[in-house]
Amino acid sequence: MSHPTHDDHADKLLGMDRRICRRDFLNSTLLASGSLLLGPLTPAQLLAQGKEWTGYGGVGDYANSNGNTAEVMDAGHKIRDHVFDSPPADATDTGEIFDCVVVGGGISGLAAALFFQRETRGKLSCLVIDNHPVFRRRSEAQRIRC
Repeated sequence: MSHPTHDDHADKLLGMDRRICRRDFLNSTLLASGSLLLGPLTPAQLLAQGKEWTGYGGVGDYANSNGNTAEVMDAGHKIRDHVFDSPPADATDTGEIFDCVVVGGGISGLAAALFFQRETRGKLSCLVIDNHPVFRRRSEAQRIRC
């Protein structure tokens, strides 16, 4: 007569001593077959292929507006390393002065600009800066008027 081991106790806690139902069998079979469709490459093998991943691509006007590309990451490191602490020699002072500058023209940035305009009743100026070529529709731009 064999004595129960720690592994037997753990198996019992997991339900390994019970019969498997048909639904669980089919779900596990579908999961296994679906994983085969993903391909046998590991993340290390994908990186070894040499294709540079540039982030998730957008749709329409944002088709070339990917996420954290290598260029964006390099710029972030240059900011960290104080490369941009002094203005460029060819920078031109336009004389523009803004009371508020919002960096990022996403939903949060546009909402911040809109709340700023409402709170100041349009008496102060606001600039929205974004790194993508298009960050809002013309109708939204006319309504926000910072």
